[in-house]
Amino acid sequence: MAEYHIQNTEKHQITAFSRKRSISYERFLRRPVKIVCCLGLMALLVILIHAKAYLVSLFITSMIVLLALGPKLDYWILLWRFRRSPACNVMMQLVVELNKFSWDDPLSKGEAQWNIFDKVHRLKDGFLIFYQNGQFQWWPDACITNGTVGEVADILRLQLAKYHENC
Repeated sequence: MAEYHIQNTEKHQITAFSRKRSISYERFLRRPVKIVCCLGLMALLVILIHAKAYLVSLFITSMIVLLALGPKLDYWILLWRFRRSPACNVMMQLVVELNKFSWDDPLSKGEAQWNIFDKVHRLKDGFLIFYQNGQFQWWPDACITNGTVGEVADILRLQLAKYHENC
């Protein structure tokens, strides 16, 4: 049995989404696609300025800015929604046992079988665990208060068929 105490803070949310994006296969395409799109928009911008189509040029400039600031805006929207959530700054207690997973926080309490999870990725500093519906949880190693990382890894390996080491 292992136990986690996780403070659901803004930092925890940003770390969770950063870890999720770091394992996504799309990460290899993000930068090249952005570069190609940015170069295309810049070429179009030059043509439009030369043609004195300033209003359309302003729109294309805003698209270039959005392309550059996309991830920052994404995190800003994520945090804006999180701050309005009742889960903001809630302390969560997670208990990892061989046959079940249980949680307790001021908003809910319960336990579930391991089959609600689809897959897990072991990263250098924690576990990224995915539900079957695509949602996920970030369990940082630093938040283990009882038990060890090895115990959690053994339980997850045993219970989930899709266990990936991404260290």
